[in-house]
Amino acid sequence: MESNASQDREGRRSAILMVIAFLGMGVFLFWLNVRSETPEVAIIEMSATDSLAASAVTVQSAVLGADPMAQAGQLIRVEDVDVAGAIGSTAFWTRLEGRDDPFLVHMDAVVAADSIAVGPGDRVTLVGNIRAMSDSVADAWEAAGSISENQKFEVTFATSFLEIMDLMVIRAGGGDAGGN
Repeated sequence: MESNASQDREGRRSAILMVIAFLGMGVFLFWLNVRSETPEVAIIEMSATDSLAASAVTVQSAVLGADPMAQAGQLIRVEDVDVAGAIGSTAFWTRLEGRDDPFLVHMDAVVAADSIAVGPGDRVTLVGNIRAMSDSVADAWEAAGSISENQKFEVTFATSFLEIMDLMVIRAGGGDAGGN
């Protein structure tokens, strides 16, 4: 009998020590949680267009408007440009400072695939290359279905255009973004 009573006391003592150990461990873990700082981790994903935009030379709208072909041969970034109107599904006219006539912008295949529609009154940032306009360029746009035959005649009045690889809409103007 005595051995059973001794075992019961030992069992109760073991249970009490086990509860105290769990409580102590819980308090310790709570203390660690309170004392620890949550690390702030910034995850930056950079796409190919982001790295292109970062390597582009920023050109003021007035500088581009004065002589677009002076910027040919280099990747440029033009910020806060006003959209005058859309032409088809992949081109639009912009208003540049210091220029009376609108300036033509054409989206490359990657930007066009993103289905970003711009319309009159939108403000955009553009990254791309200046190209000379020619009848063969307009023919290629028409053959691709991005402009109509009437729009082809309209774009051939431009002497140069900006072929963009990246387009960021800064502010939507609320105009018709569907294109002509």
